[in-house]
Amino acid sequence: LGAVTPGDGGGGTFYYDSASIETQNDGTIVKPTAVTNGRWKRIFSDTINVKWFASKVVSGNWSPAFQAGIDLGNSIFIPSGSYRIDTPLTNNGDTSVVGESVSTVTLYTTSDINIFNFTNNGLITIRNLQLVASLAQTTGAAINIQSPGGVRRVGIIENIRILRTDPPHTFKYGIKIKNPRELVLRDILIEGNGSTTMVGIYLSSDQSAVSPTLENVKVYDAKIGLQIVSNSNPSNFGIEGVKISGSDFAGVDIGVLVDNTFGGPGFNFDNCHVNAFSGCISITNMQQVFITDCLVYMNGTGFNYGITFEGVSEASITSSKFFFIGSGNVYGILCNSSQTRNIKVAHNYFKLNNTGNQTGIWFGSNSSRNQALYNSVEGVSNGYDVFDQGSNNVLAGNIRFNTGT
Repeated sequence: LGAVTPGDGGGGTFYYDSASIETQNDGTIVKPTAVTNGRWKRIFSDTINVKWFASKVVSGNWSPAFQAGIDLGNSIFIPSGSYRIDTPLTNNGDTSVVGESVSTVTLYTTSDINIFNFTNNGLITIRNLQLVASLAQTTGAAINIQSPGGVRRVGIIENIRILRTDPPHTFKYGIKIKNPRELVLRDILIEGNGSTTMVGIYLSSDQSAVSPTLENVKVYDAKIGLQIVSNSNPSNFGIEGVKISGSDFAGVDIGVLVDNTFGGPGFNFDNCHVNAFSGCISITNMQQVFITDCLVYMNGTGFNYGITFEGVSEASITSSKFFFIGSGNVYGILCNSSQTRNIKVAHNYFKLNNTGNQTGIWFGSNSSRNQALYNSVEGVSNGYDVFDQGSNNVLAGNIRFNTGT
């Protein structure tokens, strides 16, 4: 048995309902030819196999088959195989799409589209898939979710590989989500091609979106690894309570870029690695930022920074290592603007070059009430270990030395 040919995965057990006039979908409900009343109905539990709808595939385009399964509102199972998607897949409620194995299930597109173009009217699960753009995209995302926000939770995206092809084509966005309330991204690999404007992960909001979590997320060779844009206000903090752990943003132009219009609370960045050419971590207008146990490589040829804060307060940067492996002027940590205050920089190590104008920590003229405590800065010539232009800042126990001394 099969949907189109014997053994194609579309077979199953059906029963005949002679009174049914339900709309056929060619997967779970089949209407016999020249019959008004009467339908063959598939016997199944909760999970739908996308291959049940293989008769809807036209010229290799699997979009109609996937869409038919998603429209039923059940969990969708995708067996091992490669599936071309020509039109974006949409949803209307709770949606679960799970591949058999991340190493054996590939969804690819030859169009500049979002493969998944979901509106979060329900809880979303996407798991165990490879997603591939077979052209250089200018607008499309592998996964795009537009959440209405409020109390609506997004769900979980897990064990996903978003891969470049050869020639190295990529999506414009790997994962793009609006209002990522209680979003979980776990075990994600995203590849750019080193020369595009690809953004690995793009999170935005126009209202409160609390507790997005990223665990073991890897973004390589993109323009920006992670970008967070939050149009918030004093009564609506936008994206807050961000938790990022065990993640890599490497070979990117900018590692992590956070740009809020108002200072929302909560950004935790723990046990992560960033290797960037123009800047590693940039955070604007946020409160309660905590960066700890991170490895930061400044790999540019011009002005470069490890971490820069603008309008950040109540923050700490601790137990992290900063290495300058490029050329040009560099700041390990750069804190400026009148709202950058109460920053604690403690027990970090900076490895700079023995030549050049480089600075481990710089508190700008508009910063205040910050602390630089017990940091080690190796390899400074014309620069500084800690350069303080601010007011009421405390510097204590910092060590400056050149290589070999």
